[in-house]
Amino acid sequence: MVQFFAWCLTLACLAGLAGAAEKPQSYQWTVSEMNPRLGKTGGRQLHKIADVRLLPEDQPLPKRFNCHDEECKFDLYFFTGQGFSLKNPKRKNILFIAGGPGQVVDTRSPDNRMLGFLEANHNLVYFDLRGGGRSVIPADNKYDSFLRAEYVADDIERIRKTLLNKKPWDAIYTHSWGSVPAQLYAARFGAAKVKSLVLSAPVVRDRDTGAARTEMTVSNLESIYTIYRSQSAQGCSCQDKTLPVKVNTLQGGETANQHDVRAVVGAPGTNDFCFFSLDEAPKLGRQLKQLLDKIEERYGSVDFVTDHFDALQKNKDLKERLRFPREFFVALKKLQFFGAPQKDFKPYTGDFAGQVEAAMVIGHYLTLDDNTADGITLPQRSCVQDAPFFAGSPCTNKLCGRITEQKKSSGSASGLESLRAHDVFGLYDGISRSLLRPGMVRLNADGCFDGAALADFVNGTGGGKELARADAKKIGIDPSKPACLWTPKKHPHQVRTLILKGARDSVVAGCQAEDFYLDGLKGERALLEFRGMGHAMFIPTAGTIYGEALKTLLEKFQDLAVEQFRGDAKVVESIKKLQAEFREPVPTRAGCLS
Repeated sequence: MVQFFAWCLTLACLAGLAGAAEKPQSYQWTVSEMNPRLGKTGGRQLHKIADVRLLPEDQPLPKRFNCHDEECKFDLYFFTGQGFSLKNPKRKNILFIAGGPGQVVDTRSPDNRMLGFLEANHNLVYFDLRGGGRSVIPADNKYDSFLRAEYVADDIERIRKTLLNKKPWDAIYTHSWGSVPAQLYAARFGAAKVKSLVLSAPVVRDRDTGAARTEMTVSNLESIYTIYRSQSAQGCSCQDKTLPVKVNTLQGGETANQHDVRAVVGAPGTNDFCFFSLDEAPKLGRQLKQLLDKIEERYGSVDFVTDHFDALQKNKDLKERLRFPREFFVALKKLQFFGAPQKDFKPYTGDFAGQVEAAMVIGHYLTLDDNTADGITLPQRSCVQDAPFFAGSPCTNKLCGRITEQKKSSGSASGLESLRAHDVFGLYDGISRSLLRPGMVRLNADGCFDGAALADFVNGTGGGKELARADAKKIGIDPSKPACLWTPKKHPHQVRTLILKGARDSVVAGCQAEDFYLDGLKGERALLEFRGMGHAMFIPTAGTIYGEALKTLLEKFQDLAVEQFRGDAKVVESIKKLQAEFREPVPTRAGCLS
């Protein structure tokens, strides 16, 4: 399963609205803010549903829109996977909804798509979310009110009618934010239009899970230091060609031989934390917790810091808060997405490499910060000049090379994503942690906010929130509709659902997947938890035994009742290969709340 993406948001907000009598501030989204550089289609044929109405036919358009021309319509783009054929009854018709929100699915190669490994046997359908990719809407922010997951549900139904005619979707497969429109679609159209849902890393926002996120992030870091270390009596070796643990390779086998995976995990001797004293791990954990608590309080998320890093560094009032360089905060995001090792668990090569890189950078800068007393800011320090984290290693220069590599790569783009869709859907669908948090925007008793509350925030001053306010002023708002913290309990349905959850996913920590299972699903359902996995839910699927195992799970879930599915011999075998297990959540959410 090719990774992700991510659901993590910058923020979003309203154009200044001091009550119903005042007009929203106008803003024109730029091309770069609306659409990533999509490039060539890799031979995939794009399909277009022309002149889609921005609102469902049964809803009148607001009077301030001139809908006698084309401005109240847009072209909805989608494409099909390789081998797509409606003539073969054995091929399941599966729609994929990406996360972000605003993530755009790569058209170039199946290997770049989360479900590319299914295309040889099934009909996969991908689409560009309205307001992102090729499904553009007018740039004026007054059109932002049409970017809501509830309208995406209508787009999904439009694609089904166009492509499948009277046939239902056999499955809708989602990742992260994609669970929101999928839930709305299932609740509105039911099992007659979609037979099943597969929700990977679903998110919930109607209660604060910040403490659980921090706790798991710190625990993940300490697990990396504890497990990824050789037990050799000779101590660390810069030439050791054996990995500290066995890893699952991209080819579908397992190995501890450095030579087999060097292209992914790096040079010998740089993947082993044998040089780091475990007595120091709790101290670094406490430092990281304090830092994450400050980030949550001041910015809402690590994503806000990485997205606004340059602006935050230029702000004299905030500079002390960002003593760490960009690559440090990028490493924190990696820690969220790549998960952490667990006892008797074999990580996938990509996860292993990402976890090591994150822990190297985080440990280096946290230790350096503790030893800084000369007034030199951390971003200016050279690793080879002063690297107390690597003091116990005979190859500091080699390890410092990994820090340098991360510094060079930390400014690169993280994927195909529409910033406009990312921010606007984040607000309207109630999942933006950067904005929807205590002290930022006032929420009512129902967990919703209106124009007046947003206006108070946008028109306010001080408190180190000017960057948030600047972003907030970009987004238009429909004053007639509240935006509520996302919860599936308001949109329950009977469609059979399989939830996939990473056991070390700090993004959905605090029982969010369990909330979805218990509060939003009323029909047949199952929850599979994958050991060691983070939010990316990365499994090397193309041509591997893991891909075959995951394909078996998804096919069996389509064909069997849930109780039969749980006990099926091939399902049990596949789950073992994928290092997963069924979980049966209890109403108390015991075991996953801090």
